[in-house]
Amino acid sequence: MDKKHKDNKTTLVLFGATGDLVFRKVLPSLFELEMDEEMIAEDIILFTRRDLKTEEFLRDFVRPSLERVFDSVDEKVYERFADRFRYVRGDYDNNEDFKHLKESLGEKGKSNLLFYMPVYPDHLGVIIDNMKEAGVVPLDHAANAWKRVVVEKPFGKDLASARSIFDSLGKVFSTEEIYNIDHYLAKPLLRDMSSLRQKDEKIDNMFGSGEVARINIRLFEAAGVESRGSFYDAVGAFIDVGQNHVLQMLTAALVLAEDLDKDKEIGEAREQALSSIGILTPEEIKTRTRRGQYEGYRQIKEVSDNSDTETYFCVETDIRKGALKGAQINLEGGKRIGKENLKEIEVIFTKDPEAGREDKNERIIFRLEPTEEIEIFKRPGEDEEDVKSITIQLRERTERKQYTEEYKTLFQAAAEGNRSLFLAPRETLLLWEFAEAVIKGWRENLRPLESYPQNEHPAFRGK
Repeated sequence: MDKKHKDNKTTLVLFGATGDLVFRKVLPSLFELEMDEEMIAEDIILFTRRDLKTEEFLRDFVRPSLERVFDSVDEKVYERFADRFRYVRGDYDNNEDFKHLKESLGEKGKSNLLFYMPVYPDHLGVIIDNMKEAGVVPLDHAANAWKRVVVEKPFGKDLASARSIFDSLGKVFSTEEIYNIDHYLAKPLLRDMSSLRQKDEKIDNMFGSGEVARINIRLFEAAGVESRGSFYDAVGAFIDVGQNHVLQMLTAALVLAEDLDKDKEIGEAREQALSSIGILTPEEIKTRTRRGQYEGYRQIKEVSDNSDTETYFCVETDIRKGALKGAQINLEGGKRIGKENLKEIEVIFTKDPEAGREDKNERIIFRLEPTEEIEIFKRPGEDEEDVKSITIQLRERTERKQYTEEYKTLFQAAAEGNRSLFLAPRETLLLWEFAEAVIKGWRENLRPLESYPQNEHPAFRGK
């Protein structure tokens, strides 16, 4: 175990341990920490409703999860990893089961406690109430130890429910102890964007020589909804990726573009950036948004025959205060768009701010997929034909390994108290404030739903 975690023992409590997210992302990331001798927790307690024994969980969940990601599993490392697990069966609405959880913690309840909750928002309030009533986390937790809770999205279904979630969490945890996950913040490129101007002279010169005219965010997925019909039809593309991932890509770009005070915490900088984005009026919903649904979506199992759920969105807004005031924003995302995933941030500059002219020959693209790279387009002279492009190749990773690395980073950050890779409650509420105006307008059909062919850019795109 890494020395920085030896002096203060940490117990990790995993809720929803038999869920898909834990299987695909969490267990492999924890095992990689074990392989690197950087494990953050001395003990891992599993609290979930399925009636299993610890050895059954290891056989049916842990082992298959690791074999899915890693080419081979070192048996000595696996044995060490497996010894950390303890399974506690419990229903979220049964207070007696939470008393058993407290008993299982025993003296470990006085050590550092990290709770991980990849659970539906409707369950959070019940879980917190039972944790409090059963004394799972004493309010007078040991002075020389810490307690933290890591919460997975979705953070509610609207602004009011998000506030309710944080009110519930506040019964047991302080604001500083609440760590909200958006795994995009752990992507290396987004994580590094706040310091790219200091690291790369070419990038700094681009931002310093002209004003930002437009920022385009694109998050296109070639895959469809597949077996997630029930979940997706109740959510839609904008809540699934727009309200969180796409806006996080935008705030990363804004923090980079404004070159904010280096002494400012990155979370504060993101909050400042979010507060500068224009919230759309009902009239703007009609003229500055589009929503579409790919052909065949309604035939997916557990999708309504007359579903009006969007699988594609395009939302335009602008920056309304601060150094980037007036810059235009275009946010796009969706399923069955193109032949391969495309996730990128495009920043377009103007050399002549007074003329308000965009020069698409002066732009930078920060690309997360299909490869992680930075592409710079610059016109060195007056001849618009003479455009130089530079590609800075960063890294290539498989999707399986990509998520493992991101969650490994997130668990390390949570154990170290590094809040910069997590959303604070205030930041999460700002995301909802922007998104709710769009969602409300669409529910009122201010912008009708349109149809588009599978794996093509929507035919109405750009109209």
